[in-house]
Amino acid sequence: MSLKNSAVAKGFKPVPQEQKEIRSIHEGIQPADVFRGENISATVTVEGKGESFPSRVWRISPLGLELVCDDHLQTLQKGDKLSLELHMGKQTTHHQGLMVDTVFSESNQKIAGIRIFKTPKTDGPCPNRRDTSRFLCNNQFYPSGYVKNPCKFNDFIYFRAGNLSNSGMLLITSLRNKYLLKGMKFSGIFNFPMTGDIEVKFEIVNIRFSRENGKEFLAVGTKFIDPSTKLKEIIGQYLFQFGEISSLKELKENNLISRNVSSKVDFRFVKNEKEYREVLELRKTAYLNVGKAKESDKVESFSDIYDARSRIVIGEFNGKIIATSRLTFHEHTDQFEQQEFSDKLEGFPQPHESLEIMRVCVHPDFQSSDVLLGMFHFNALTAVQSKRKFVVMSVTEEMLLFYSRIGFQATDIKYPHPVLNNTTHHVCVADVVEGMSGKNCHPVYWNIVWADITRYLEDYDLINLGPTAKMRMNFYRLLKPAASYLRKKVRSPRKKH
Repeated sequence: MSLKNSAVAKGFKPVPQEQKEIRSIHEGIQPADVFRGENISATVTVEGKGESFPSRVWRISPLGLELVCDDHLQTLQKGDKLSLELHMGKQTTHHQGLMVDTVFSESNQKIAGIRIFKTPKTDGPCPNRRDTSRFLCNNQFYPSGYVKNPCKFNDFIYFRAGNLSNSGMLLITSLRNKYLLKGMKFSGIFNFPMTGDIEVKFEIVNIRFSRENGKEFLAVGTKFIDPSTKLKEIIGQYLFQFGEISSLKELKENNLISRNVSSKVDFRFVKNEKEYREVLELRKTAYLNVGKAKESDKVESFSDIYDARSRIVIGEFNGKIIATSRLTFHEHTDQFEQQEFSDKLEGFPQPHESLEIMRVCVHPDFQSSDVLLGMFHFNALTAVQSKRKFVVMSVTEEMLLFYSRIGFQATDIKYPHPVLNNTTHHVCVADVVEGMSGKNCHPVYWNIVWADITRYLEDYDLINLGPTAKMRMNFYRLLKPAASYLRKKVRSPRKKH
């Protein structure tokens, strides 16, 4: 039987006062016993004397040490400052310690207590609810992970994240985890809900108490070790999906990345005058950003008669409209908006067969994301459901190449748009089914823009494709890896529409 457990066999004995004082250095954490043969040791240096000596660790917690006294320790006084070098498994950490004044005997050993550091208790996972660089995690969808215990065989330490930043995270763990000290480095697998799993390397920078719902935990402040772009992208995507984020600008300012935005955006049609007013304000903001408007332009100037005859699409994120477009379903006797600026419309499809899409706008804070792609999908689904064969729209010079790669064919008609600061626009036409099935599309761009929505339409029998179209799409899908690579490396087309 271990010497430490021999007292138990003899029955309960009151804990001596001096032992209680030493235990107070652990601040409520039950320290872990360290037995002979375990790979845990300490080297103590007395500040001002330069004298270093090894010492056996008797108990340990994240906040303090109990050391077996030898002649060196017995000569120390209360308040003496010490430098500690702790060896735990293969890790070595350095700390500043403070000698307590009590030395007690236990199991025929004299034990001294040394405080590693002291921090006050706090309520909640983070004392600062949020600052400019830290974002709270969603309390229903916490990221979580685990690392190997460096001092025990086949034992793991489990964490959940309380908050995240581009440089580190606050981890919450059970008080049972005694072998956590400032300066220790770990590598573990973390899961970010709806985003992915990734290996995370981090170093502990501080440890403190956390109390939630009457239970106490350890709150472990960490910093990332050489964080990869992939890690920052996963964090950014998680925060956009579940965090308190108002725009992508917040993430960008903190060097975080989120490309998959459209899944969090609710695309629908305008329901009331308030939303329509927000659409006009967004149009002005977006057009100002790309030189299509002037600051002096009134918001009302971005409204016209076609709005009343159309369905106004909006993309809403956290109650804010961040994207919009206008879908006009013409009748036989209607004319296209382009006919107001050009009379060269010979050979155009019939108005009643066409869906005219205009006023495509994305808020500047979201233009590096896939919001535009999400709106393409919504508009394409609407076009298919309405049985319109063609889409007619006009685009600026800078966007002409992109639209030609996703199935639009440029006509020889172009004109300066008088409402949009006389910016030159080119009229384009696309056959809805042919374009979505890849005809006249660049194979890589087809994978980026149309592959997913076309598969959805096929699965739900919303679109009928012939054998040639299916063969073409199957071939294009072989290029999906190249499309995925391009989508990550090349920013989404977004400037002028």
